[in-house]
Amino acid sequence: MPKQNNDKIRPFVEVQQAANKDIIENLELRLQEMYRIADENFLLIQKIINFDHELMACKTVRQVLNTVRENFNCVFNMPYNILKIIVEPKASIRIADVDRVNDLDLIESIKSVKKPVTGTKCIHPGLYDWFDAHVRVESFLHLPLVAQDNYLGLLLVGHTDPDYFSENAPTDYVEMMAKSVAITLNRILGQSKR
Repeated sequence: MPKQNNDKIRPFVEVQQAANKDIIENLELRLQEMYRIADENFLLIQKIINFDHELMACKTVRQVLNTVRENFNCVFNMPYNILKIIVEPKASIRIADVDRVNDLDLIESIKSVKKPVTGTKCIHPGLYDWFDAHVRVESFLHLPLVAQDNYLGLLLVGHTDPDYFSENAPTDYVEMMAKSVAITLNRILGQSKR
């Protein structure tokens, strides 16, 4: 009789060992994925810190626009981006007409954006004209540039994939970047409320 029990116990132990091995392999894969994501997040944070440092060094609106364009195009791989200013700066500060919005209806639409808006439609038909007609931009991220309750402008990012900026897509890191841009513009444009 004891021999039969050993024969039954051995297969059970083998099955349990195989199950444990599968669990360990699954955990190992999950840990590797967690490390990969942590590494990607670390690199992203480093890029954002470098972007912030570049913004802090900006002394003119043109430098801010160039910094945003270079970083979004090259570092963050978002080549379809446009930053437009909607405020009237101090007399000593020059902003090229191409970088400003003068259409009052469009300015009101921009000011209505309280938080980042994603989706396949722009908040105003005039915004489609900002992108090159040869590129079919299918999804959009509208980032309001607000600092100290001053609406300064809009950073509009587009993508050719309609699902890239799907509705309610996460916008955490670009929202932080837009805030940094707004703070820098606020400083340069002299819009601080006193």
